[in-house]
Amino acid sequence: MQRLANRLWASYLTCMHEVSAKVMLCSLVVILSACGGSGGGALGADDNSGSVAQSAGGTLSVSGEVRVVNTFEQDLDRQVSGQSSLNLLNNTIFDAQRLNNPTSVGGYVSRYSGHYSNGISYARDGVDVYSIPLLKDQVVRVFVEDADEYSLEDVGINQDSREPMDIGFDLFSADDAHVPLLSTRFFSPGLRELIVPEDGEYLFKLSAKSFGSTPAIYQIEASAELASGLTLNYRYSELASGRVAVSSGVDGDYVYAGNHASSSDLTKLQAVREVSAINQANGSMAEPDFLAESTSVDVNDTWRLAQWNLDQIKVPQAWDSASGQGVRVAVIDSGVDAYHPDLLGRIALDEGYDFISNPNNGDGDGRDSDASEVVGGSYHGTHISGVIAANANNAEGLAGIAYDAEIIPLRVIDQSGQGSSLDIAQAILYAAGLTNLSGQILSPKADVINLSLGFMGNSAEVSSAVQRASAAGVIIIAAAGNNESNAAFYPAAFPEVVGVGAINSEGFRSLFSNYGNNVSLMAPGGTDPRSYYYDLVDDDIIGPGHNDGYVGFIGTSFAAPHVAAIAALMKEAKPELDGAEFNALLNGGLLTDAQANSEFYGRGILNAEKALASVGGAVADALSVFPNALSLSVAERSRVIQLSNFGSGNLTVESVSASESWLEVSQLSSLISGLGQYQVSLSESISDNQTEQALINIKYRINGGVLLSETIPVFKQESQTVSLTEDVYVYLVSRSEAENANVEPHVEHVLKIDAFYGAQRFEFLDVEPGEYYLEASTDNDGDGFVFDRGEAVGAYRFSAGEPSFNLQNRVDDAVLELSYQRLYEQIDYAAQSNPQLGRRL
Repeated sequence: MQRLANRLWASYLTCMHEVSAKVMLCSLVVILSACGGSGGGALGADDNSGSVAQSAGGTLSVSGEVRVVNTFEQDLDRQVSGQSSLNLLNNTIFDAQRLNNPTSVGGYVSRYSGHYSNGISYARDGVDVYSIPLLKDQVVRVFVEDADEYSLEDVGINQDSREPMDIGFDLFSADDAHVPLLSTRFFSPGLRELIVPEDGEYLFKLSAKSFGSTPAIYQIEASAELASGLTLNYRYSELASGRVAVSSGVDGDYVYAGNHASSSDLTKLQAVREVSAINQANGSMAEPDFLAESTSVDVNDTWRLAQWNLDQIKVPQAWDSASGQGVRVAVIDSGVDAYHPDLLGRIALDEGYDFISNPNNGDGDGRDSDASEVVGGSYHGTHISGVIAANANNAEGLAGIAYDAEIIPLRVIDQSGQGSSLDIAQAILYAAGLTNLSGQILSPKADVINLSLGFMGNSAEVSSAVQRASAAGVIIIAAAGNNESNAAFYPAAFPEVVGVGAINSEGFRSLFSNYGNNVSLMAPGGTDPRSYYYDLVDDDIIGPGHNDGYVGFIGTSFAAPHVAAIAALMKEAKPELDGAEFNALLNGGLLTDAQANSEFYGRGILNAEKALASVGGAVADALSVFPNALSLSVAERSRVIQLSNFGSGNLTVESVSASESWLEVSQLSSLISGLGQYQVSLSESISDNQTEQALINIKYRINGGVLLSETIPVFKQESQTVSLTEDVYVYLVSRSEAENANVEPHVEHVLKIDAFYGAQRFEFLDVEPGEYYLEASTDNDGDGFVFDRGEAVGAYRFSAGEPSFNLQNRVDDAVLELSYQRLYEQIDYAAQSNPQLGRRL
């Protein structure tokens, strides 16, 4: 260990003060609210942001989005402005706060309680302890700053007379938390940097020592770049195991590299390094095993025998046309209780399969042919199977929507509600009747797949399985997720998949439901307990539970099977219906009642009666494009689109082209009409680090008529992961005031976002025209000042060289990317930001 300690410090850097400062089964219930300050307002759950015209009296609106970088984290017991005591949460090695890796975490420590120079109270928080797995050659930086520095000049205190700083930093091996591998002290603001010599589990300890009384704000960064030149492109917390999948280059198949079945954090982090090394070494495509979670929200309240959800989407009217007879629905979930009274005869248990590869998954073994719900499990898959196909007209329980359909249970979620993306990919292939690692082929294949689960990582293996299942004609339905976010949630965000968000009994978006590109349409998912509409009457989705009972749940998990069941009814009415046609009908507005806000509601709210009518008669000639939007990335460089005719007439495609040179289009099938499949690919010239947008332009004629056109948007993205961010202030400041040394800048408009994942909209109304700083910042030390040294900050148009902007017309698309300042590396940035430092709220 002494040899280890001797190698740890790579360099010692002191931050020079050159700036004189004045002034997401995913069962997550995220509390997101915003409290309006002076002139500020927050978006409600169902607001249509960006739609406010110029206000009366010549004032304007400013709206946009706050985003956080994917490594952002916060100290659990950071100081809250004005609080004289804290709930100390990470003060010992036994309750150490677990950090992601890579990470950038900011926090606060103080030996005493007291008052800042501006009179605001601060609390004692003598110690913060973090645990984290680290890799050999990772760079770790620790930066400490005086929390009270920027308020001293304002009240006339000489900087030389301030209280002394004495902050300690200790690094321990997790194997011996008593003797530190190294210790250092900060007697003034500064930076320490080290390079990790070997893989291992470590503890960081920040502590306020006896010689100092100044509260401090700090940052700890574990870099994504290794000294070896590799870059960590994922965070270990997003992974289910240490397995690595490597593309074989044959039909998109993947093989597994190494033997990393372990799910320890260090093993998963080592898998991230292995993925980077494989991708960098020979151009092969490797990916880690993403952690999937079920998308239910347990509200722990009494269920009611009132299936309001069926009446809301007009299921009884659809029963006049179909009941799901002869249709097979694969429920890829936690397994099923095939012997529940309301599911007897509905479950093809002998065709089901347990795809969970981890032998410690609750049933004592690994993959096998038993897809039964594990005793003591969540009964998540049982509940979903009941929503789809519970027996009807049997004088007990409830009625499934497609009550004559057959359920094929495929187990991928364990009793804790978690699973593996690699296991999910194999289950999708099995459901579609394709070759998979079980060695079994399902015949006949499933007609519909329900996936009430998801993950934040863009898995190429799951995407490949989805594409192949879609090409086989399967209709794929997935839950949109419960993170109250528009951050991509997979598989719902894949273009071949129908992503389903949740509405409550009043027909409004459930507060927990994701939105944006995750949502194709909405279906009943229950009422959030925080909602105004929560009344203990029609709040839950009722379904079969354990011990032959019934239980109520909420979540997008239970919105998705409504759509899967309606797809089953439609499949009975029109046996040739496939995923491409289902999506075409959806995009044509034939399955839903449209809503004004497409960001929150997609194509609208499911209407079962309307959906059955769409497959019951002649359909006019029209170009069907599936999928109708594409997202490409370094991990997913190509996709296939299908062009077909809705009707039975003569439709000819004359050209299909890309609007940008970095996008290539080639025809895979050579029909005279030009219909069929086309491959859309990234060219080799495009940089992996670029984010781009383009259009696929399609020119066609119907029955020899006028030339018509259709466009498909294509977005080239980078994969990102997100963490929960809390207590962020967004505000507007007049530039003239900010740069006038004789006037204290007045924050004219401010709102506080309490909590969000990844990104959150904001909006200010009634803003006078003029020159403004538009900024966002944390206040981790609770001193009532934002945008000061050590905080996470973002500023509109700041990166373009202009720290302010001239507001003459409404602004709808401002983006503020929030990240911790690295002023010790960016002196020019620090000098330029001087007018913005230390805003008083």
